[in-house]
Amino acid sequence: MSQRSYVLSCALVAALGGLLFGFDSAVIAMGLLAGCELNALVAHACRVAAYVCSRDGAVPPLPSDLRRLP
Repeated sequence: MSQRSYVLSCALVAALGGLLFGFDSAVIAMGLLAGCELNALVAHACRVAAYVCSRDGAVPPLPSDLRRLP
């Protein structure tokens, strides 16, 4: 791997990580502002992640019970 490819790969990973961290922070903040308990938000996030990871495709449609905050 050339130095240029390595630097571009590192920059891409850093940018994607920053984007995902910001999105997660916003979702948690919105849940807390809506009056949800932090432990309930974390448990719900784990259920959503488990569902998504068990399905084919990048963005499977969520069932209605996973689309609602706890």
